[in-house]
This record gives sequence, C-alpha cells and structure tokens, in this order.
Amino acid sequence: MRTFERADSLHVASAFNAGQAPPVALTRKRGRVRRRTAAGIASLVLAACAAFATVVVTSGNDTHTSVASVHVAQDGEMIAHPWGTEIPVSLSGLEDGGTYRLMTGNARGERVQAGSVQASGQSDGPMRVRLTTAMSKGTITTLYVQDADGRFIAQTPVGPHRNS
Repeated sequence: MRTFERADSLHVASAFNAGQAPPVALTRKRGRVRRRTAAGIASLVLAACAAFATVVVTSGNDTHTSVASVHVAQDGEMIAHPWGTEIPVSLSGLEDGGTYRLMTGNARGERVQAGSVQASGQSDGPMRVRLTTAMSKGTITTLYVQDADGRFIAQTPVGPHRNS
C-alpha cells in the first residue's frame, strides 16, 4: 500500500510541476481515511482497556484469605551464601490448602522470587519456613507474600541482623 501512496504522491507532484492543479479530492480522501483509521484504533484501545478493567474489578473473590489476617515475619538471622540468601520466616493467617509465593525486595523496589509454600492446617502456631533468594543479604529490605492470584497480601521490613 505504501508503494501506491508513493506512486500517487509522485503523480501529484509531477502534475503540479507540469502546471496542473493537484487532485484535491484525492488529498481530502486520504485525510479522511487516516482520521477514520486513527479513530478506529483509538476505539479498539479503549475497548481493550475497558475489558481489562472489568476483568480486574470482577476478579476479586471474598472467599480468599483476608489481607488483614496474613502475617509474615523474619524469624532469625539471614544467612549469606555464594548463590544468595537464606531467610528464616514465620507465616500465619494463611488459608488451609492455599499456595503462596514469597519474594524479597530491596530499597530500589526490585523483587526476587524466594520460593512458595502450601499452607497446611497448623493450629499450633505460625508456619516456619526458610526462604531462599538470589538477592544478596545486605540489600534485602522487605519480605512479600502473594496469593495464588498474584495479589500481594502481606509484607514486612527485614534486615541482615533483625530478629522477631
């Protein structure tokens, strides 16, 4: 299609140079087509955004664990390894049978996966786990917990020498 546009442009330019008037109808038609195309694309983008917003709003499910009930805490000293860091953590308030992803974060807002757990019905206290992350011990500032839908449901500040 671009080849034809160039050919038409050359025809218009040569006709104009030869003293003939350029075909105004052709120029106006191109302008209308471009405006219609732009309007169509804008409509599609708006429709896609509206559909995405609808999915996000309706994906909330009250049967999931309440964010207020989930707690995560550093449960001892972080251990530095050549490959990253090991962090003892305690988790409570998780829904029995639910799967949760754990992450570490640094001061720049970067996040790194630190494993996952499946909650079992432990009524005798919090679940204790040891996270492993590629993030270095000295840069970790926050622990995050995500539910199976990818929502962040708990976080806590941590540090290399922090005990809970």
